[in-house]
Amino acid sequence: MKNIIRLSIALFFTSFIAVNAQGIQYKFGHINSQKLLAEMPEFEEALTAMEKMQTDGNERLQNMQKEMQNQIAVYQNAAAAMTPEQRAAREAELGGMSQKIQEYYQQMQQQMQQKEAELTQPIIEKARKVVEEVGKENGFTYIFDLAKGDVIYFGVESVDIMPLVRKKMGIIPTMGSTIRTLP
Repeated sequence: MKNIIRLSIALFFTSFIAVNAQGIQYKFGHINSQKLLAEMPEFEEALTAMEKMQTDGNERLQNMQKEMQNQIAVYQNAAAAMTPEQRAAREAELGGMSQKIQEYYQQMQQQMQQKEAELTQPIIEKARKVVEEVGKENGFTYIFDLAKGDVIYFGVESVDIMPLVRKKMGIIPTMGSTIRTLP
């Protein structure tokens, strides 16, 4: 698979050199989409909403687990006095509680994924649209996303379009900001 990718890249640059020899000029740019998203206020709001959802879900999960532990302790203390039928019924009940906890956890994970997509898709689309607009307005032939690809080298001919995109989106970069990701 890596050989196919390397061959494709080699063919791309070979065709680029051949076309460039004919006098066609290309303008390359690059951006780090992860950094851009982290700087967007909408992304921070999405992170906060996701963190709250995760905290609420984890709290409920912990409460369910504590309740089950309490029920297990009660069962263990009373098991000796129970008939085999009563023990079997109580064990089945505890098994059902365990199953509910597992189902809730899986449901919570699915809901988190759905909510993440629901919250981030419009933000990603907005960023993509602005990058396209900056590309068209400034005559770029290609814009590479450093966050998604293995760009080993980009020279001075490649323009970092982050300042142009920030300006168009009204984002003021903060010093020493870190890239946060969704939970």
